[in-house]
Amino acid sequence: MQYTQDELNKIIENHKHWLLRDCEGWENLKANLRHADLSNAYLISANLRGADVSDAALSGAKGWASVKYDATTKFFALRCPESGEFDAWKKGYACGRIGGR
Repeated sequence: MQYTQDELNKIIENHKHWLLRDCEGWENLKANLRHADLSNAYLISANLRGADVSDAALSGAKGWASVKYDATTKFFALRCPESGEFDAWKKGYACGRIGGR
């Protein structure tokens, strides 16, 4: 699923209400970005703690290194390690060079 930046901003804004539990209906505002195409998205300082970003395409996303996440942010740390061998493996896997994709 590909979102416009305005749609993504609204998802992130709603997710903030889910985190803060500060409005009626907050229970239904958790961000689900599973399988989302976030390439070229502007994510600087987005708070995605607890969000599902599994299988999201983050290649080319701007500011992903400043995204706030934690152990409950599904797969974000695996998709975006800061450095190391796994980072190289991940890039090869994402473009089909590793793992038979």
